[in-house]
Amino acid sequence: MIEVTPAWVFVRQRRYLALRAGVATAAASLGPSFARGLLPRSAGDQAIVTGTSAAYWLGFASLGVSTVEAVSELVVKARRAGDEEVVALATSAAVAALATGAVAAIPNRNDVPLPLATARTAAWIVAGGSIAGTAVIGTDLALDRIIGPRPLPVDLAIAAGFGALASGVRVALRNRRARMHGEAEARARSAYVHERVPVRALRAVGMGAAVTGGLVALAGVQFGIAESTPIVVSRVLGRPADPVTPLVGHAMAAA
Repeated sequence: MIEVTPAWVFVRQRRYLALRAGVATAAASLGPSFARGLLPRSAGDQAIVTGTSAAYWLGFASLGVSTVEAVSELVVKARRAGDEEVVALATSAAVAALATGAVAAIPNRNDVPLPLATARTAAWIVAGGSIAGTAVIGTDLALDRIIGPRPLPVDLAIAAGFGALASGVRVALRNRRARMHGEAEARARSAYVHERVPVRALRAVGMGAAVTGGLVALAGVQFGIAESTPIVVSRVLGRPADPVTPLVGHAMAAA
């Protein structure tokens, strides 16, 4: 019997955990990109800011989860026992807890020294990717037992749904903090300019669509680099049967 492999299955990216965690994190960043307290911005500027934020989180979350995957593979190989996904789930949860603790421990104020502020920013990035990775891997293990394997588009849609839910929760928490500090008035909520000219509004919609398409294209390019680099490096090193870790590809894509 000839085994048929789906077109989206490559060498070591069994379920594209890094890519899907990046999609979830990028989706979670969309709502908060409409920030409060900034100078008024046009709808076109907002589209650029939103796309840039999503691309930023897509890249860093993918790299972080790929690192967790690579460490998990090394642990399983060293122990010659265990399941890589279970180890990756435990590692992601532990890293998420540590990074979240670091974010909570360092004050988010202007008088914080630059090294501490930088550490807090790094911890925030690590926490976001690790939480997304934990959600994606945990959902995989649960759905595998309930409905079995799923095609990549379904898994990507699930990851995007997680991100959309997280985006809504973050915006709700932000609005709650604003009400606590008396900043919930309509005037304080105006963070961008409402376009009243139809042509400008349509132009902003078109720019938003272009940013979205660019983000999808960027994800495709990043994924292609992350997938092809380990294959090329493995062939150069003469070990096609034992490919190098996917971390090499994601590091190249991030660079």
